[in-house]
Amino acid sequence: MRLIVVLFMCWVNVSAVSSVFAADELVVNGTASLTIESTASITVSGDITGTGTLACTGAGAVYLSGNWGDMTFSPGTSTVYFNGATQTVRVGSGTPYFYNVNVSATNVSTASGSNVIIAPGGSLTVSSGGVYTLNGGLIRFGNNAALNINTDSVFTATTNASITTTTPGTDRFAFTVDGQIGLDGCSITSTNAAGLNIQSGATINRIKDVRFYSHPGGATDRFINVAIASLNTDFSGCWFDTITAGYNVYATGSASIIRLENYGAGPGGGETRDYDNDDNDDGVADSGGAVVMWLYRSVLDSASAGGIQGFPTPAYDLNTYGYYSTYVVSRDLTGVGATDRIYALDVNGTITYTYDVAQTPYGDIVGAPWWYTEGSTHTVYFGTTTGYLFRLIDTGSALNLSASWPFSVCDEITSAVISDGTNLYFGGVEAGVNKIFGYEGWIRPGLQPPLPGPSAATLIYSSARISESWPAGVMGTWIMVRHLWTHPALHLSPTA
Repeated sequence: MRLIVVLFMCWVNVSAVSSVFAADELVVNGTASLTIESTASITVSGDITGTGTLACTGAGAVYLSGNWGDMTFSPGTSTVYFNGATQTVRVGSGTPYFYNVNVSATNVSTASGSNVIIAPGGSLTVSSGGVYTLNGGLIRFGNNAALNINTDSVFTATTNASITTTTPGTDRFAFTVDGQIGLDGCSITSTNAAGLNIQSGATINRIKDVRFYSHPGGATDRFINVAIASLNTDFSGCWFDTITAGYNVYATGSASIIRLENYGAGPGGGETRDYDNDDNDDGVADSGGAVVMWLYRSVLDSASAGGIQGFPTPAYDLNTYGYYSTYVVSRDLTGVGATDRIYALDVNGTITYTYDVAQTPYGDIVGAPWWYTEGSTHTVYFGTTTGYLFRLIDTGSALNLSASWPFSVCDEITSAVISDGTNLYFGGVEAGVNKIFGYEGWIRPGLQPPLPGPSAATLIYSSARISESWPAGVMGTWIMVRHLWTHPALHLSPTA
């Protein structure tokens, strides 16, 4: 049956359209079918729904201002135009489902659980003025299909959204961006040699936490191509699949800089697989071109309840002045009152080894650790909230507790432990009194009992410890006090 009609609220039980067909709403139900022949077209101002079949035998067109439902569609080589305002595409499955899709509507979306499937050789084009959001859904392309984001259009893919091919690794699709692109938490699989191809006139709203799979594998192929000049942006959290040849990021825009994180970037991440104008990887363009900079981030085992104590502390050998480690203290790893941990990180912030301090009987680590070189030995000192003093040895592969350590020195240590190269100093509490403690001989061999000396402060003597009480009136208040260490008594300096 051949129809040339204009209908309103039309429920279809006819066989074919050969020229022009228009309706406020199109419902194809049951065993009914509608075939759009050759170059004919159908215009629907409402929704297309139903359980029947809509088919195109040639390069016909469907113009839709409403929503596309989950129905059977045989596309031929047709184009479906989404040209309304707010529209959704709700598609469950089908291979293929569309041939060409053109989005000029200002708000088209595909939600989680819905698929948009493009036949081999077909395309999904977001044209000028169009806005398309892949909101957790999936777009699947047949081989040699294309995703085109045209000038003055916007494409966004959100968390758990997936852009892939029917047979990843075998089928390839083109992904060309001339408009605005925003990618956050999605995945892109099996692009062609140009990768995510961001042209010079495009705008990057965001590229964050994107996972790139199935590199094309050619010597000049890439996951991402960026040609924008004067760009200054971050591609944080991106992950790259294995690359046997070619590049992860290929940047050619003049005076541009793109920053990525080296940590967790996947087997294809890192400087060795990028292309830019920074051959020596010093972060500066060699001749005014693009720089792809890989930043290092340290991610500790967990977000501890007590947080990081003090600042990360880089350590270097005092004989050779060569860097060997960075120490980070984290309290209460699994909750309040849980174990504390000292991390040893390498120059890139990667965890190399750790040392744990149990809450019972030691309490929490206080402040950042103090590192030192004793002969050729690298040592680490710190105190705890129950008054224990620790000495660790950094072997280069482990943090080991020194023999006979730790030991209790007071009721509570209240400051980080520091040293002048000979003695250890720290603040603490003993019998309810705030004191400054000085320990002689732990770094310098030869321990001698303290000798009394003139001082207005109260000195407490023992064979291993010298401490000074806080003056009255400053209990609980941290102040800067200058001290003189005379062998082996601790005195207030008259110029303090």
